[in-house]
Amino acid sequence: MGLSYGHRPVLAYHVVEKKREYKTKDGKIITIQEGNYDSSSQQMEHAILIAVIEKVSIVLEKYNIKLNVRVDGDLSTNRTLALLNVVNKIFADLKHKAKIVRSKIGKLIIQLNILNI
Repeated sequence: MGLSYGHRPVLAYHVVEKKREYKTKDGKIITIQEGNYDSSSQQMEHAILIAVIEKVSIVLEKYNIKLNVRVDGDLSTNRTLALLNVVNKIFADLKHKAKIVRSKIGKLIIQLNILNI
């Protein structure tokens, strides 16, 4: 019988932050946080995934451990994961998709109410 965890262990982490700035009333720009990444949040998630897999892949390969990975359905992420020999299966994060659908339904209801339909 395999090991059973009440929680999932953290194998690695990687911090990616966008630069945060504040513009004062007199037009002066104040940097609140320097950041280490300057792209979209979707590209940010992809960069984090790649960095974390790079950190753990040596150990995973050494002990022939394969990962089951849950992603939000980003095609570039799926393509990247499919090429890695440390990935066993890729699962879609349906909770993420359900959140998007609920949000769109909520917006539609608001629009219909505004139009009195």
